[in-house]
Amino acid sequence: MCAEDRDRIRAVAVKGAQPVASHHASHGIGLCSLLDRLAQLTGAGVIERHRQPGWPPRVRYVLTSQGQALEPVVRSLWEWGTAQQDALAPNPTY
Repeated sequence: MCAEDRDRIRAVAVKGAQPVASHHASHGIGLCSLLDRLAQLTGAGVIERHRQPGWPPRVRYVLTSQGQALEPVVRSLWEWGTAQQDALAPNPTY
């Protein structure tokens, strides 16, 4: 699982279902790349795609029970990565 997928799963776990446009804008990822990743996560059974009624067409993605089961793993990886990043950060000496 790449960092973008991990961040997306974590965002859905924390914030609940979000419009695709909000992920596109907040993660700085190209729309085609985002849609490809969402299709991969949907195919893997991690998220479900739900079309919202009305116009313009809107789609929401929600975690499946399988995706929810990943939340502790993703959280642990996030915490580990953050700790590693902090440990590797340059320590300026003045």
